[in-house]
Formats: sequence, C-alpha cells, structure tokens
Amino acid sequence: MSSPFELTPAPDDPADLGRWALAELRPELEAWLDANGGLGEDVDAGSVVDVLAACVGAVLATRDGAAPVATGFTAAEVDDLKDRILPELAAAMTAELDDDAVGAAVAAEIEDDLALVWWHYLRYLAESGRWTGTEAELDAVLARLEPAEPELHQALAEAAVEVERVVEDTATTGSFPMVAARVLLARVGEGIDVPAEEDLTPEQVAEVLEDVEDRLPVLADDPAADGEPRRAEDVPWLRQVLLDLVDLDVLQLDAAGTRLTPGRRAALLDGPDDESRALRRSLVGRFVLQDPDSLDGGFAVSEAVVPTMLAAAAHGRPFGDDDLEHLVERVAQLGPLADAAADEVRDRLADLAVFGIVSAESPWTVEPGYLPAIATAAEELAGDVDELQEVLGAMPAEFDEGMVDAVADRLGLADDQRQQIKDILGEQ
Repeated sequence: MSSPFELTPAPDDPADLGRWALAELRPELEAWLDANGGLGEDVDAGSVVDVLAACVGAVLATRDGAAPVATGFTAAEVDDLKDRILPELAAAMTAELDDDAVGAAVAAEIEDDLALVWWHYLRYLAESGRWTGTEAELDAVLARLEPAEPELHQALAEAAVEVERVVEDTATTGSFPMVAARVLLARVGEGIDVPAEEDLTPEQVAEVLEDVEDRLPVLADDPAADGEPRRAEDVPWLRQVLLDLVDLDVLQLDAAGTRLTPGRRAALLDGPDDESRALRRSLVGRFVLQDPDSLDGGFAVSEAVVPTMLAAAAHGRPFGDDDLEHLVERVAQLGPLADAAADEVRDRLADLAVFGIVSAESPWTVEPGYLPAIATAAEELAGDVDELQEVLGAMPAEFDEGMVDAVADRLGLADDQRQQIKDILGEQ
C-alpha cells in the first residue's frame, strides 16, 4: 500500500511543511520523548513536537525543491539551523518583550531549548532506525547539537535548590553516617588511646558495632566476623566515617597518631544553625560519593561514575543497567575490565541502597533529602573526580601486567580472571 505522503503535495508554509513531514512519525516520536526526552511533568510531548515542526520546516524549506524528508540532515543544514534558523525563531518568540536585555536573555534560553529538542529528535531517529542519512552525517550532526554538560557539582546544586529544608534535615540528621558519627563521638568522649598503626583497637571497634547494632547495615563489602572483634579497616563504613570526621575536624589525632579526641567542630555536628548544617552536608555527602575501597589510595571506578548517575537521577533521568554500561565505557575505557568495573559500581549502588540513599533497583533514583549533601561533597571533591576520570580515560594506552594487577586487585578479581585479562591484552 502506497503512503499518502507520496500523493499529497508538500505545503509551502515552513511550519506547515514541518508538521506535514513529521505527521507519520508523530505518535512514535511523542511516546519516545515522554520516555527518553527528560521532559518535566508540566511539559507536553505534543507541544514539543509542534515547536520542532517549525524548526524542521525551516530547514526543509532551504532544500530548493528537494524531497521534504525529515529523517536525514547534513552537517551544513545543522550549522545553518544553529547559526540562523534557531536565533531567528527565538527572536520572533521574544519580539513582544519590552526590555531588550530581558528579551536577549530569554531568547538565548529558547535557542538552547530548541537545540536540545533537535538533539533529542536526532537521537530518536538513530535509536528507532528511522535515520536515512549516512552514519558519518549522523555523528556530525549529533556532535554539533550535543548539549554541553554542566560541571557535576553545578548540576547537583541546581537540583538541590529545590529540596525543602525540612526534607534535607530529616534525611541527613537521621542518616546512617550521622548515626555512626554520634556513636564515635560518644565513644571517644574526652579522648581515647588508639594503636599507632590502627584507627581503633579491635575492642573499640566491637563497642561501636554494638552501639549501632539496631542500625547496622549488611553490606557486600562488610562480611560477618563470627562475633570476633574487628579492626576498623575490616569495617569499611566505620573507617570511612572515622576518617571523614578527622578530616572535617570533628575528631582529631595527636601528632603521634595515638590519641583521638574531639575536634574543634565536634559541638557543631547536631547544631541547628547553617554552619552545623553545612558540616552535616559535608559528612553525609562524602559518605555517599567516596568509595571505602579507595581509602588507602588507588582508585574506585564508582567514584568516577556514581556522581554522574546521581546528577542524572536528580534531574529526572535515572540511569538503568544499559546506561550504566555505556557510562562506564565512556568514562573508564577499560576494555576487557569494563564488565567487572560496571559490577563494582553496582555493588556500590547496592550498598547505598541499604543506607536508603538510592533505590534498590535500576533505574537508580536518589532520595531528594540527600541532594544538598551530595551537591556539597561533589563541589568539595570536584578536583579529585576530574583527575580520576582523566586517569581512567588514559588507561588503555598504559596497560601492562602491573596495571592489570593493580586494577584487578581493586576490582577483587580472582587469579583466573586476572590471567584471562592478561591473555586477552597480550593478543591485542
């Protein structure tokens, strides 16, 4: 059966031309935008397609009689779209604003929004198999329209602004790191002696575990110790909280490293003022973003990946399993180690789910009350995350047996897995 679009002449008006060209795609496109376009609750996919149609029609009108096909575009057409068509449309939409400065600012925002709509449209064409241009053209036009990613801490800060103070306080004051911090402060009292080579004595660790028994999480990286006292380094969450309290001056070690006492900010931990709230944000946020596996140096892939996942979730675009795989491949080009790295991230997310911070299943969402703390820690740790991503991105060129061993140790791979990876790399 022939398509009615082959029999109906295309309209002359660009907006009508765009609507005509998108008519066959419209139902599927609207459904795709609802599922993948990151639209706000008050944004209707149909309205987005109406705006897109005006842009599409303006591009198709430049083709000098060529068939008005809206499923393939050249880099030159997208350049014209960005440089001329979108600014003209944005200017027309803000023409009635009296204040020129306000009009220019609003027009710039509209241009960005229209470019984002186009980027989503091109993604839809690619993912639905409807793209009719070449692969090279698709890569070129996507690259020209791909939105610039804000700094992670900025993206998180934008989402955190929307969180009500009472929601934040409820989450952070009752969070597990705060529970553990209060127990540690109470156990330290006016001061306790600790071993020169340990964070706490095994007896002190046992006492802390007993004090938090009702809130003691069961984590993949915190195995049972058959009732025997453990060192702090054998209890990752405990050591993580302890080291952060020292770093934040809630606790302090003497010069010899054998006497632990309250620090200058100890009294602030449960205070009602903004300074106390800022301290809680730092403690809780670091607890979320830092991986206990990296406390003694080295790296954890989760520290490079989880902040991005949380930022996406905070903006209504939670990552699923496939998204995680793609993110790990992009941030940490680990070749045959990529699957193990993704599993490491899943383990960390599973731990955060035990603490009630993220959802237990993918797509992974984040509890809103934690966002201000996560945003604070993301800003404090921004340099560390950037450096980690650079190191991971450079790893393929540096792989040798020593690098494989280091990464395999961090990921907890067995000897047979380690050797298999070396064999694979040796064949490349």
